[in-house]
Amino acid sequence: MDFEEFLETECKSWPVQPSRIENMTMSERSRNMKLALIAMGGMLVLALMTGRGWQGFGDLDVAGDASVGGTLNVLGSKNFRIDHPLDPANRYLVHFASEGPEPFNVYAGRVFAGADGMAEVILPEWFELVNANYRYQLTALRAPAPDLHVAGEIESNRFLIGGAGDGQEISWEVRARRNDRTMRRLEAEPEIDKPAHMQGTFLDPLVWGRP
Repeated sequence: MDFEEFLETECKSWPVQPSRIENMTMSERSRNMKLALIAMGGMLVLALMTGRGWQGFGDLDVAGDASVGGTLNVLGSKNFRIDHPLDPANRYLVHFASEGPEPFNVYAGRVFAGADGMAEVILPEWFELVNANYRYQLTALRAPAPDLHVAGEIESNRFLIGGAGDGQEISWEVRARRNDRTMRRLEAEPEIDKPAHMQGTFLDPLVWGRP
Protein backbone atom coordinates (compact mmCIF):
# COMPACT_ATOMS: atom_id res chain seq x y z
CA MET A 1 0.00 0.00 0.00
CA ASP A 2 1.47 3.36 -1.01
CA PHE A 3 0.93 6.59 0.89
CA GLU A 4 -1.89 7.86 -1.35
CA GLU A 5 -3.77 4.59 -0.92
CA PHE A 6 -3.18 4.79 2.83
CA LEU A 7 -4.78 8.23 2.94
CA GLU A 8 -7.71 7.05 0.84
CA THR A 9 -8.49 3.79 2.65
CA GLU A 10 -7.20 4.11 6.20
CA CYS A 11 -8.03 7.70 7.12
CA LYS A 12 -11.72 7.88 6.23
CA SER A 13 -12.83 7.23 9.81
CA TRP A 14 -10.57 9.87 11.33
CA PRO A 15 -12.38 12.78 13.04
CA VAL A 16 -10.24 15.21 11.05
CA GLN A 17 -9.57 14.22 7.47
CA PRO A 18 -6.17 14.94 5.87
CA SER A 19 -8.02 16.79 3.08
CA ARG A 20 -9.48 19.15 5.67
CA ILE A 21 -6.03 19.77 7.09
CA GLU A 22 -4.79 20.78 3.65
CA ASN A 23 -7.59 23.36 3.36
CA MET A 24 -6.93 24.94 6.74
CA THR A 25 -5.17 28.24 7.09
CA MET A 26 -1.84 28.28 8.86
CA SER A 27 -3.41 29.85 11.96
CA GLU A 28 -6.09 27.17 12.00
CA ARG A 29 -3.49 24.45 11.74
CA SER A 30 -1.34 25.86 14.52
CA ARG A 31 -4.37 26.41 16.73
CA ASN A 32 -6.09 23.07 16.18
CA MET A 33 -3.60 20.45 15.19
CA LYS A 34 -0.28 19.46 13.73
CA LEU A 35 0.29 16.70 11.23
CA ALA A 36 3.20 14.33 11.65
CA LEU A 37 4.43 11.88 9.04
CA ILE A 38 6.25 9.09 10.79
CA ALA A 39 8.29 6.56 8.81
CA MET A 40 7.72 3.08 10.21
CA GLY A 41 9.09 0.10 8.35
CA GLY A 42 8.91 1.92 5.04
CA MET A 43 5.32 3.00 5.75
CA LEU A 44 4.27 6.57 6.49
CA VAL A 45 1.87 6.78 9.40
CA LEU A 46 -0.15 9.87 10.25
CA ALA A 47 -0.45 11.26 13.76
CA LEU A 48 -2.48 14.32 14.70
CA MET A 49 -1.77 16.90 17.35
CA THR A 50 -5.22 18.11 18.43
CA GLY A 51 -6.39 20.03 21.46
CA ARG A 52 -6.25 16.75 23.36
CA GLY A 53 -2.63 16.06 22.51
CA TRP A 54 -1.06 13.69 20.03
CA GLN A 55 -3.60 11.16 18.82
CA GLY A 56 -2.90 8.08 16.76
CA PHE A 57 -5.64 6.17 15.00
CA GLY A 58 -5.68 2.39 14.59
CA ASP A 59 -3.30 -0.26 15.84
CA LEU A 60 0.36 0.52 16.40
CA ASP A 61 3.07 -2.11 16.20
CA VAL A 62 6.56 -1.11 17.30
CA ALA A 63 9.38 -3.44 16.27
CA GLY A 64 11.98 -2.33 18.79
CA ASP A 65 12.25 -0.41 22.03
CA ALA A 66 9.87 2.41 22.94
CA SER A 67 10.56 5.06 25.56
CA VAL A 68 7.92 7.29 27.16
CA GLY A 69 9.15 10.48 28.80
CA GLY A 70 5.97 11.06 30.77
CA THR A 71 3.01 9.09 32.10
CA LEU A 72 1.46 6.32 30.01
CA ASN A 73 -2.32 6.22 30.41
CA VAL A 74 -4.14 3.12 29.18
CA LEU A 75 -7.88 2.67 28.89
CA GLY A 76 -7.62 -1.11 28.54
CA SER A 77 -5.10 -3.50 30.04
CA LYS A 78 -1.32 -3.56 29.94
CA ASN A 79 -0.22 -6.97 28.73
CA PHE A 80 2.61 -9.07 27.55
CA ARG A 81 1.79 -11.37 24.65
CA ILE A 82 4.09 -14.12 23.43
CA ASP A 83 3.84 -17.18 21.22
CA HIS A 84 2.14 -19.85 23.32
CA PRO A 85 4.83 -22.24 24.65
CA LEU A 86 2.57 -25.27 24.02
CA ASP A 87 1.30 -24.20 20.59
CA PRO A 88 3.54 -21.37 19.33
CA ALA A 89 2.40 -21.57 15.70
CA ASN A 90 -1.31 -21.10 16.40
CA ARG A 91 -1.89 -19.45 19.77
CA TYR A 92 -0.76 -16.56 22.00
CA LEU A 93 -0.16 -16.53 25.74
CA VAL A 94 -1.26 -13.28 27.39
CA HIS A 95 -0.51 -12.06 30.92
CA PHE A 96 -1.89 -8.87 32.41
CA ALA A 97 -0.10 -6.30 34.56
CA SER A 98 -1.18 -5.89 38.17
CA GLU A 99 -2.61 -2.47 38.95
CA GLY A 100 -3.51 -0.46 42.03
CA PRO A 101 -4.06 3.08 43.32
CA GLU A 102 -0.35 3.54 44.06
CA PRO A 103 2.78 3.09 41.90
CA PHE A 104 4.40 0.02 43.45
CA ASN A 105 7.70 -1.76 43.02
CA VAL A 106 7.86 -5.46 43.93
CA TYR A 107 10.91 -7.39 45.14
CA ALA A 108 11.02 -11.07 46.05
CA GLY A 109 13.38 -13.91 46.80
CA ARG A 110 14.30 -16.78 49.09
CA VAL A 111 16.66 -16.93 52.04
CA PHE A 112 17.81 -19.61 54.52
CA ALA A 113 17.58 -19.07 58.26
CA GLY A 114 20.43 -19.86 60.60
CA ALA A 115 20.40 -22.09 63.65
CA ASP A 116 18.81 -19.26 65.63
CA GLY A 117 15.90 -19.01 63.17
CA MET A 118 17.07 -15.62 61.92
CA ALA A 119 17.76 -14.59 58.33
CA GLU A 120 18.98 -11.37 56.78
CA VAL A 121 17.66 -10.17 53.42
CA ILE A 122 20.02 -7.83 51.59
CA LEU A 123 18.37 -5.53 49.07
CA PRO A 124 20.01 -3.50 46.28
CA GLU A 125 22.14 -0.59 47.49
CA TRP A 126 19.79 1.89 45.81
CA PHE A 127 16.62 0.41 47.36
CA GLU A 128 15.84 3.15 49.89
CA LEU A 129 16.58 5.88 47.35
CA VAL A 130 13.64 4.83 45.14
CA ASN A 131 11.16 3.26 47.58
CA ALA A 132 9.04 4.09 50.62
CA ASN A 133 6.13 2.69 52.65
CA TYR A 134 7.26 -0.94 52.73
CA ARG A 135 4.89 -3.93 53.01
CA TYR A 136 6.22 -7.40 53.81
CA GLN A 137 5.09 -10.97 53.16
CA LEU A 138 6.83 -14.08 54.48
CA THR A 139 6.14 -17.74 53.72
CA ALA A 140 7.78 -20.69 55.46
CA LEU A 141 8.70 -23.50 53.07
CA ARG A 142 8.40 -27.26 53.67
CA ALA A 143 7.47 -26.89 57.34
CA PRO A 144 5.26 -24.60 59.43
CA ALA A 145 6.84 -21.68 61.25
CA PRO A 146 4.12 -20.19 63.44
CA ASP A 147 6.49 -17.59 64.92
CA LEU A 148 7.76 -16.36 61.54
CA HIS A 149 7.93 -12.57 61.53
CA VAL A 150 9.83 -9.50 60.37
CA ALA A 151 12.32 -9.06 63.18
CA GLY A 152 13.81 -5.83 61.86
CA GLU A 153 12.34 -3.53 59.22
CA ILE A 154 14.26 -2.19 56.26
CA GLU A 155 17.25 -0.08 57.25
CA SER A 156 20.48 0.36 55.29
CA ASN A 157 18.88 -1.64 52.48
CA ARG A 158 18.35 -4.83 54.48
CA PHE A 159 15.84 -6.39 56.85
CA LEU A 160 15.72 -9.28 59.32
CA ILE A 161 13.44 -12.30 59.50
CA GLY A 162 12.91 -14.18 62.74
CA GLY A 163 10.99 -17.19 64.00
CA ALA A 164 12.01 -19.66 61.29
CA GLY A 165 13.22 -23.20 61.88
CA ASP A 166 16.90 -24.14 61.99
CA GLY A 167 18.13 -23.84 58.38
CA GLN A 168 14.59 -23.37 57.08
CA GLU A 169 14.11 -21.68 53.72
CA ILE A 170 11.84 -18.63 53.68
CA SER A 171 10.16 -17.05 50.68
CA TRP A 172 9.89 -13.28 51.08
CA GLU A 173 8.29 -10.42 49.19
CA VAL A 174 8.50 -6.67 49.72
CA ARG A 175 6.15 -4.22 48.04
CA ALA A 176 7.12 -0.57 48.20
CA ARG A 177 5.69 2.66 46.90
CA ARG A 178 7.87 4.09 44.15
CA ASN A 179 9.49 7.19 45.62
CA ASP A 180 12.32 8.27 43.33
CA ARG A 181 12.81 11.93 42.42
CA THR A 182 10.86 11.68 39.17
CA MET A 183 7.85 10.05 40.86
CA ARG A 184 7.86 12.70 43.58
CA ARG A 185 7.84 15.36 40.87
CA LEU A 186 4.94 13.69 39.05
CA GLU A 187 2.88 13.39 42.26
CA ALA A 188 0.83 10.41 41.07
CA GLU A 189 -2.77 10.64 42.26
CA PRO A 190 -5.39 7.87 41.85
CA GLU A 191 -8.31 10.31 41.46
CA ILE A 192 -8.02 13.52 39.44
CA ASP A 193 -10.39 15.99 37.84
CA LYS A 194 -10.60 16.00 34.07
CA PRO A 195 -9.10 19.12 32.49
CA ALA A 196 -11.56 21.78 31.40
CA HIS A 197 -11.53 20.82 27.72
CA MET A 198 -12.32 17.18 28.63
CA GLN A 199 -15.22 17.93 31.00
CA GLY A 200 -18.38 16.24 29.74
CA THR A 201 -16.47 13.78 27.55
CA PHE A 202 -15.78 10.08 28.09
CA LEU A 203 -12.78 7.86 27.39
CA ASP A 204 -15.13 4.94 26.75
CA PRO A 205 -18.54 6.48 25.96
CA LEU A 206 -20.22 3.18 25.02
CA VAL A 207 -20.07 1.77 28.56
CA TRP A 208 -21.80 4.94 29.80
CA GLY A 209 -24.56 4.66 27.24
CA ARG A 210 -23.19 7.46 25.10
CA PRO A 211 -22.82 7.30 21.30
